[in-house]
Amino acid sequence: MRIQPNSTLTLAEITGPGAIKQIWMTPSPLDNTRSFILRFYWDDETDPSVECPMGDFFACGWGRYCQISSLPVCVNPRSAFNCYWPMPFHKKAKITSRTGTTSRW
Repeated sequence: MRIQPNSTLTLAEITGPGAIKQIWMTPSPLDNTRSFILRFYWDDETDPSVECPMGDFFACGWGRYCQISSLPVCVNPRSAFNCYWPMPFHKKAKITSRTGTTSRW
């Protein structure tokens, strides 16, 4: 997918009770992961509960790839970004990504 400059892409919109247990992304280019701002909204919130650059969310700050192997986060060779912490919600979940530059993943 290509995300145009200054646009928002809805990655997930889930209705009903549940829990997100895994997120897997493969961003490209890796030196641009701070340009993507992830936002997580639970149960019709107007302000996000999580608002974080994608690289930082997956423990790869400073816009640099680093391999990580931990219980909640794994970043594997060739840019497979994974997180495993449970994120429960009662009514609805929405995840968006916004970018300030043209990027794809």
